[in-house]
Amino acid sequence: MPYFEKFNLNLKMADGNAVAFKDIALTNARQTCGAYVLDVEAGDVLKLSVVRQDGRPFTVDKAEYDFDLPLKNFNRFLVPDCGRYYDRFFMPLLSWGRTISMIGGNHGNPFAAFMNHHDEVVLGVGIIGKMVELGFTVTSPGRSVRNTLVVDHGRFRFQIGRPAGNFMLGEFTRFEEALFVTEGDRSWFHALRKYAEAYYRISGKQFEILEEAFYPTWCSWVPWNSDDLDEKKVLDNARLARSLGMRTIIIDDGWYGPGCDSASLVSNMGDYRPDPKKFPDLPGTAGKIRALDLKSLLWVAPLAVSPDAECFEKLKHLLMVEKGKYWKSLNGFHDLCPACPAARQAILDKIPELLAYGFDGLKVDLYNNIGTEPCGASHPHDCTTTTEGVMVLMKEYWARLKQLKPNAIMESKNNYANVYSAQFGSMTRGGDSPYDINNNFWNCVYPRAYTPIVHNDYLCWTPSETEQDLAILLIKQITAGVPTISADLVGMPENQKTVLRAWLALYNKYLDTFVRGALTPQSGAMDVWETANPQTAIISLLHDAKEFTWPAGKQEVVVLNGTDNETVYVRAPAPIAAAQTSLDHCLRKTGGAGVSIVDKCAVNIPPAGVAIFKVQGK
Repeated sequence: MPYFEKFNLNLKMADGNAVAFKDIALTNARQTCGAYVLDVEAGDVLKLSVVRQDGRPFTVDKAEYDFDLPLKNFNRFLVPDCGRYYDRFFMPLLSWGRTISMIGGNHGNPFAAFMNHHDEVVLGVGIIGKMVELGFTVTSPGRSVRNTLVVDHGRFRFQIGRPAGNFMLGEFTRFEEALFVTEGDRSWFHALRKYAEAYYRISGKQFEILEEAFYPTWCSWVPWNSDDLDEKKVLDNARLARSLGMRTIIIDDGWYGPGCDSASLVSNMGDYRPDPKKFPDLPGTAGKIRALDLKSLLWVAPLAVSPDAECFEKLKHLLMVEKGKYWKSLNGFHDLCPACPAARQAILDKIPELLAYGFDGLKVDLYNNIGTEPCGASHPHDCTTTTEGVMVLMKEYWARLKQLKPNAIMESKNNYANVYSAQFGSMTRGGDSPYDINNNFWNCVYPRAYTPIVHNDYLCWTPSETEQDLAILLIKQITAGVPTISADLVGMPENQKTVLRAWLALYNKYLDTFVRGALTPQSGAMDVWETANPQTAIISLLHDAKEFTWPAGKQEVVVLNGTDNETVYVRAPAPIAAAQTSLDHCLRKTGGAGVSIVDKCAVNIPPAGVAIFKVQGK
């Protein structure tokens, strides 16, 4: 018997009236509430359509989905999120009686899932509609006025409200959304991928798959304070990066003056002209990078305008206003209003100047550094929420960039790269995770459920890391997405360069598998991951994984051992004869032999190393 049976849809109208549709099941139906009619069309998603009986337009303040189910002991929650903060709420207890919001810098997905003790999905629900701010609230189990646990008659009750905060959904002649429901999926990753596929069936998608978006990348952000960034540091590292196997260079924040990490209280962010002391000839720098046969990206924050910038006076009428003042971030800059068409046009008009510096594309940042209230400025708005404005801007920015430079590449970040907007760019990057590889891993695998190209946040480390430590860091990077590095390669010990060079060579060797293959966890525990094309499967063992499932029908199986376990076990549906080559953490050969793969057999793989199996008779 299915766990999910019915839900309620409540529309709060701008005129103060409430329209409530009760006990909506996963079947075709029609309900009437006062002047409004709801039509329900069942299918792979539940399509919902609300109109007034007299055909007149109406304005919806909030749309709230209410769910009431039998309470269970859930093992894990996946709350609605952009993919940067969700792992902090894996424990169900952290959601009891609380509202978790996607607002401000979280332009995420309206999707939630609840898992059993095998981490299989008991229920996953998602809303298919325009992306707006959202609130996810669990009311039972809840909290009393004395902050003690309250469980209402053994019920699990939660609500998804759109939009959250003081935003309004908008005016409609027909309100249309769809509800996605799934049960029994192997993991939340599988359920999120199914939600994305359903979303794309309704809205369409247009991801651009460029091989160069998969190139290993070096970025200038971490090794130095941006005050110390200059052409020599970039070019010295670019030369080494190329020799180590990287093929793209990002010049990050601070190329134009004091960056976000600067102690300076003065900033010219928004002008985006090269700092003559750091880059006296920025087009020349781009040319030197290109001469090394490297791609290059230049950092920009399209919304940001410093009060010290020359462009401030020209653009101040287009800035976001909150409580009667220009909204200002903790970083000290204002934001152009993404819900204002004139502000978005001013942003698009800056792109030709940025491209004139000669880079292959842009790293577009800080759409997530934004206010939580509707813009109160007097300029016109064509979007009712800030998130909707960011979505429109991302689409327009990508279209304008590709119009001007058809082969341009662009990096965005998972805060604003959801199932809708991830297609407006070449790749999505996991949110900032300096010296925190597991946080980076969770940030990256979430968008991998719905977008084909994800860049890791930039891996940084120190000489105190052992060679084995560095190898495992790189295994996690290769598993999660495109390896991206932000370390001073010039000062790196030679033994660490040896490790880095070896693992990037392995990644580049199997680049076609990463380009064509889809990443999938083998179980809900998410400690074994598989990426495969028709001929090759790459298996990653992470954390404390002790077994994996042999991928059927492959000529080559490459197992990356990111654990301390030398002996691991194989689940195989049928016996396989293979030749095994074992490589250590520097990918030096340590052994080779013929092996027979049968169900529950043990194989030896060097910890922090690799085993390559060539199937015999293929």
